[in-house]
Amino acid sequence: MGKTSGTRDWGQIYAIYGIEQKHTLFFLLLNAIAFSVLSTVFFIYFHPICVFLESFLFSSAAAARFSAGFFGAVTALSAVCLFFAAGNFFYSAVPLRYEMAQRMVGSVVDWSSVKTALDLGCGRGILLNAVATQLKKTGSSGRVVGLDRSMTTTLSTLRTAHIEGVQEYVTCREGDVRRLPFGDNYFDVVVSAVFLHTAGKEYGQKTVEAAAERDESARRSGEGAETRRGRSGVGPCARAGVRAAVTGAEDGGD
Repeated sequence: MGKTSGTRDWGQIYAIYGIEQKHTLFFLLLNAIAFSVLSTVFFIYFHPICVFLESFLFSSAAAARFSAGFFGAVTALSAVCLFFAAGNFFYSAVPLRYEMAQRMVGSVVDWSSVKTALDLGCGRGILLNAVATQLKKTGSSGRVVGLDRSMTTTLSTLRTAHIEGVQEYVTCREGDVRRLPFGDNYFDVVVSAVFLHTAGKEYGQKTVEAAAERDESARRSGEGAETRRGRSGVGPCARAGVRAAVTGAEDGGD
């Protein structure tokens, strides 16, 4: 089993956090298998297929052979692409987000001075628990609040925090990120792993409003960090006049 950054094994991370949107992974794998079978059929029964095409669709053997070979190659290439997409989804579902979370928390110089932190759209708690772990390591008395719209998700997040041994540093709340239930200057640090990417799916036309509220919360807090689709860097927080905590670490390297 491969390793992520640090000493955590992928198996450990998957065991704790699982995979969201499993149906997407299954869909990619099923289609990859289907195209693999189809391309194998074209390869094994190439001559009978050519005869069939020549009899019903084409007037020459050359055209029939070209068509059979072309469709066989397309199905084989499609199968390869789908398997690659499934592998990429499997990797990015947890290990990539875990690595990005470690980069983000590592960009904050002094966690011991942080008393309150907010994770918008905390999901399964990968970033939330990374923040809590840093608070624990530095001996801080602070807490990190995870905000998510689903009560089921927040309960699952508390479970992962317990497994990670940081439950005393974590609080989860069900809420709407467009109407944050917190006052000005409430948080020292605001982080978000995938909220900006998923806001459109979750809130539809309210995406801009949700992102603006998130940026305003970060601006009031004085420090923000974000990562989106495997990339961490200065985003809408910076455009709102916030000093972003992560500045330009790209995929796969610093």
